[in-house]
Amino acid sequence: MERDRLIALIHIAKSSARVCPGCSKVIYRKECPDCGIPTQKMDNQRYRKVLESFGASSCRFMEDQDLEKVYRFFIQAG
Repeated sequence: MERDRLIALIHIAKSSARVCPGCSKVIYRKECPDCGIPTQKMDNQRYRKVLESFGASSCRFMEDQDLEKVYRFFIQAG
């Protein structure tokens, strides 16, 4: 996939992502299916932690294969 498109899709996924305050699971629901707790929008700090777990604090510093891993992470979240 083209790099710019991949980064755009990651940013779209980030803007819709939610986090369970109980189990810290990243999902796209208003309530965690595991905990039953209302979720919160993903904040920038959590987003940076996700990126750092794949090797960089910003998409622009990532290799293409790492961007694809981040994209797959968000796809698996829902």
